[in-house]
Amino acid sequence: SMLCSYYTPVGGVPGPYWDSYDGSSWSRDAAFPDGTTDYSGKNLVYSTQAHSATLAGTNSFNDVYILDGKKMIIASKDDTNSITAGNITVENIYAQDASDAESGIMYTGSSLIVNGTSSANITYKIYLGSNNWYLVSSPVVGETYDDAYVTANSIASGTQNPNSRGIAPYVTTDDSWDYMQAGETTSFSTGTGYSVKRTSTGNVSFTGTINVDDDGIDVVLSSAGNRFNLLGNPYTSHIASATFLTGEAAISDTKTLWVWNQGSGSGAYEVKTLG
Repeated sequence: SMLCSYYTPVGGVPGPYWDSYDGSSWSRDAAFPDGTTDYSGKNLVYSTQAHSATLAGTNSFNDVYILDGKKMIIASKDDTNSITAGNITVENIYAQDASDAESGIMYTGSSLIVNGTSSANITYKIYLGSNNWYLVSSPVVGETYDDAYVTANSIASGTQNPNSRGIAPYVTTDDSWDYMQAGETTSFSTGTGYSVKRTSTGNVSFTGTINVDDDGIDVVLSSAGNRFNLLGNPYTSHIASATFLTGEAAISDTKTLWVWNQGSGSGAYEVKTLG
């Protein structure tokens, strides 16, 4: 097992440290897991105060135990590329208190694969680098849209209709956007994409449980309009577009995905095909 604890070692500085247990005694490891050591046979136990050190790089663990009030934090790649985004695979995640509002935090570009079960509430923060429109989806189950969500995530309001908010699913039948409204309360749907606009640069967060099961997405096979569907990734891990198109040929006549890339100037759709 590995215990992540925060303390001041003799002659050292306070901070988070990893301690390993070999079955008979504990020994201190030099640093947080960095992707160069095989931890796949170890359990991970979080018993730590607030700290900034995060899981980075590619690592596999056996089971993760998150004690009451503690948090697992998975890194994203920073602007200087000095941090490698965390790509973590675990067998199971156990939260000592499953009612804790937040037992884990993930950031844009990070990945978490759970092969078994998870009882923890995880927050996934998606960074939006401008106040332009982005296409996002919730990678967790249970997040609710309401006025509190709008305030917490600095969601923009409409210019023509002040009651409209800058979050909208796509309506396939008439190629329109169904903007959420002030005072509305609804759950973010698994596998559904949403256009999102903040008032300024910052994160849009989704908090809920991790989806560990096979998931299906309802696709509208409309004879009207352009027949586009706005799909979203329902998982906290990446999906290869080629794999998706190969496995889902029945729903795509052209076997083509159009992926919105806000990073290309004012934004543009990038075409992904099997060719």
